[in-house]
Amino acid sequence: MKAKLRPEDVHSKQLSWLCIKPMLVSVRGRDMAAKTEIYRKLHEGQQALFLFYSYHNHTKSLAEFYWFSAYNIIEIKSWHGIKRDALFLYR
Repeated sequence: MKAKLRPEDVHSKQLSWLCIKPMLVSVRGRDMAAKTEIYRKLHEGQQALFLFYSYHNHTKSLAEFYWFSAYNIIEIKSWHGIKRDALFLYR
């Protein structure tokens, strides 16, 4: 999948967000199957950004951080992907 960027977006401090925003917005409020389907269509770098922002955008307080961490570990079993993708982003 490709995000449409303007030439000036290349120099934006929000570049990583702009690259994944259309994908995240398209699955907002949808079920896990829809989110998984979109995720699997992304290349490795996009998958890393997808999980990073889906995690980051839900953890604005310490309580949300603990709740969403537990949710990712226990309920949706995505913790391994979050760790793998964080390593991808920091190589």
